[in-house]
Amino acid sequence: MNERRNEILIKIIRYAIAVPFFSGGIVFISQEKILPGILSILIGIILTPAIADPIESKLNFLSLSFLRFIVILLLLMAISATLSL
Repeated sequence: MNERRNEILIKIIRYAIAVPFFSGGIVFISQEKILPGILSILIGIILTPAIADPIESKLNFLSLSFLRFIVILLLLMAISATLSL
């Protein structure tokens, strides 16, 4: 029971973090910053449990949460690099 509660809490946190990335991506695109907008929306997709969990269940990587962290970190670095141009 406690494990299930932790899973639900993690999903809620992931949704809460994903929503600002989706909205930020839309704002970037509306300001004609297409690449940062697309990358931000991609981070939102990676964080959304409804999209990411089915994909992760089909893949057989050692540590998917570690891989997710690395991909998000690289995307954030790409966003900051494209915004500074």
